[in-house]
Amino acid sequence: MSSKLDSAIIWDASRGGSVTQNSSAKLILCYHKVGPQAEEGRFLNVAPADLDRQARFLTRLGYVGRRLDDETPFDRPRCVVFTFDDAYASTLHHAPEILERHGIPGVFFAVTGKTESDWDGDRARPLAEPALLKAAAARGHEIGNHSHTHRHLAKLSAAEQLEELKQAHAGLEQLGIRARSVCYPYGSFNHDTLIAADGLGYRRGVSLAKGWAHSTAPRLALPRIVIAYSDGLAGFVYRVFVRPKLRRAAR
Repeated sequence: MSSKLDSAIIWDASRGGSVTQNSSAKLILCYHKVGPQAEEGRFLNVAPADLDRQARFLTRLGYVGRRLDDETPFDRPRCVVFTFDDAYASTLHHAPEILERHGIPGVFFAVTGKTESDWDGDRARPLAEPALLKAAAARGHEIGNHSHTHRHLAKLSAAEQLEELKQAHAGLEQLGIRARSVCYPYGSFNHDTLIAADGLGYRRGVSLAKGWAHSTAPRLALPRIVIAYSDGLAGFVYRVFVRPKLRRAAR
């Protein structure tokens, strides 16, 4: 985007202009790693300073941070949920403090049976240790279920899917964490996955379907907007507010 367009988008959003969504649509953001590029690279990463700017921008627009396990997480027109898949160690080191500056709780989805993201191949990074997860929970952040070993759930049998979610659920309970939200690795799920999640008592689940969560979205497969390293603030505003409207207009 040009610098003039960047400025126009941010200005319009900051004054509650035409790029904002209607009140029936809810905003759920998806991040993975949060850390310096020198340590984490760009792959699935967002720089701490960018997360800070994005959180500050939304709070200035009047958005209030919510947890997915709240009884009524979307109890007002402008609510936002910041979710972080995989619970990378870098994320738990940086994101909680950043979000707390803006009064926002984070939702961190943990893979309980892994110590590093071996599914990332040669870009594997350490995952948060139990002490980091417990510390984040104690500070008011939410820890959710991201399965036990990060497998493609839709490729497994119903029994195997249940076991993946059940083991992760039990692992978090051993840490004193009662998970009430679930996130499916790779966005992979099917009807059996949703039955398993519901049977384990999960209030809400999130997928990798792109867009705002409208009232018709299933509570156990809510869509999100994935944020990338290269977004910056102008790209963030475009991705969150402008692109969804352009997609709907093109239908």
